[in-house]
Amino acid sequence: MGKHAQTLEEDLNSLKDFEKYPIESNDRNILLVLASEKNVLKVFQDLASEVLPLFDITVEEVRKKKSEFRFKRFRQYIEETVEVLIEQEQMYQEQNGCSTASSK
Repeated sequence: MGKHAQTLEEDLNSLKDFEKYPIESNDRNILLVLASEKNVLKVFQDLASEVLPLFDITVEEVRKKKSEFRFKRFRQYIEETVEVLIEQEQMYQEQNGCSTASSK
């Protein structure tokens, strides 16, 4: 993940070493924070890689595809955000006589 010296997996493995990273030590706390930040970044990377392609299909296709997502939070985000954005784009395109990929 960019500038971090270790991967998330390496951080998690390092945290198993209680001799090098004792409980309540500054080094352990720093490693915990870095691992947490990397985990948040990974969730957003996963979300983006799954959701961005949905903007190239119709809202009807998105609704069908939504059930394929294994994480409830992804399905919820798709329903509450992506579907709404695609519907708004389709309405805008229809009102203005335009055509986009998602308004096939």
